[in-house]
Amino acid sequence: MGVKFLAAQGGVTSLSSEMEQVSELFDTQATLREVFSDPSIEATAKQGILRDLLGGVISAYSLRILFEATELEEPGRLAEAIAQLPGLLTHPIEEATGALTTTARVRAFTRALYSSIEDRGRLGEIEHKLYEFADVVATNSRLRRALSGIGTVADQRIGIIDDLVGADSDKVFVESLRFAASAGRIRDFVEVTGLMAEIAATLRRTRVAEVHVARPLSEEDASRIGAALAAASGLAVEIHQVIDESVIGGVLAVVGDTVYDGSVRHRLDQLRSRLGMATLAR
Repeated sequence: MGVKFLAAQGGVTSLSSEMEQVSELFDTQATLREVFSDPSIEATAKQGILRDLLGGVISAYSLRILFEATELEEPGRLAEAIAQLPGLLTHPIEEATGALTTTARVRAFTRALYSSIEDRGRLGEIEHKLYEFADVVATNSRLRRALSGIGTVADQRIGIIDDLVGADSDKVFVESLRFAASAGRIRDFVEVTGLMAEIAATLRRTRVAEVHVARPLSEEDASRIGAALAAASGLAVEIHQVIDESVIGGVLAVVGDTVYDGSVRHRLDQLRSRLGMATLAR
């Protein structure tokens, strides 16, 4: 109730937006999560870090809510609690389906589910299976609509998942798909599974490079591109290929928020722009 009172004082809309930014910060910065999960670091020290990082960037009300979280939450759950704040501030609880499935809730659920897996090899397998399943769903518009909640209820979507994956599949993988399909409101299933796969990669201390190509890469080319992206980004990189004929040739790669565009389409666009400028200069 204290958080919701503060939200009412500060304006829910601005608080929601600011908490989404804070949630993104914690999701992408492993060092920050580790510090805030450390029980040996006092709440006052954590508040000082928040003040230094976010003072003047977010409102005083948002900062106050974060300070409250450092006081009230157990250290091991603090980063997860901060990730859940956007959903808490903006969405009511639905009696039939529980809390609405926001991006923050997906992150919190996925981290809790995957953090218990000590075998990073198994986590990598789950990540790849999620991408493979999402790719199959993305090519079937009817299935994608059904799993995204268009014209279906949660029990129907979970039934579809169970029918598709079979009883012998990895239990955590199945639980991931069941969660992605059981949102209380319409939400793109492919988007949710992609986010869960990205979180699995982050927990393995790698980043996923979404590489758009006109045709599948050979193993040699994929390895070469992966090495180049790792060198450019300074991160351990895994390639997820997306077949996209619009790139024509070359590669368009996305690593986190950074785009590396070496596609033929991009070069043609640049040429078209230069030709247009040359024409205007005459």
